[in-house]
Amino acid sequence: MCRGDYDNDGDEDIFITNYGAHRLLRNNGDGTFADVTDQAGLAKASFGPTCCGAGCAFLDCDRDGQVDLFVGNYLEFDAAKAQPCLQANVPVYCSPRTYPMVANRSITTTATARSGMSASRRGSAGTRGMRWVWSARISDGDGWTDIYVGNDVMENFLFHNRRNGTFEEIGLVSGVAVDQYGEPQGSMGSQCR
Repeated sequence: MCRGDYDNDGDEDIFITNYGAHRLLRNNGDGTFADVTDQAGLAKASFGPTCCGAGCAFLDCDRDGQVDLFVGNYLEFDAAKAQPCLQANVPVYCSPRTYPMVANRSITTTATARSGMSASRRGSAGTRGMRWVWSARISDGDGWTDIYVGNDVMENFLFHNRRNGTFEEIGLVSGVAVDQYGEPQGSMGSQCR
């Protein structure tokens, strides 16, 4: 879940990632919220009924005064087709690597493909542009918003804003992709200061 004023009316709205369809709730200004997912054109932010959503962040990545949205998806899980995982014939927790990954979604005033967030370096499962996202946070050290993405079972990402509507993934060179031993951290959350 993340909050931000998507319609610039002064009231903070809420975007919720779910198992299945994600939801945008507009703050009515009177303590109630209205589901405006379809009206805002965000129905495609979900990847279908088997997608597990995770981190998200509102930001203004191109400093045009219009709020943009980054949606991180975790994995695809179809309960009807799920098989239990076993180790020595004992049921165990299934690794996220057991399930198909789904791509992140950048919903901005610029084209997603051009942003550079849908085609970052090769993940540990060998699939480009897909990851097991658990958290997404924004940072803003130079006046241009960057995005840190905490991933489970693979490297974290830091998308550096190039100030032209595109991002460059610099997690490894910035020291946030892996731990001191070069191993993925299994990030379950993040906090920007």
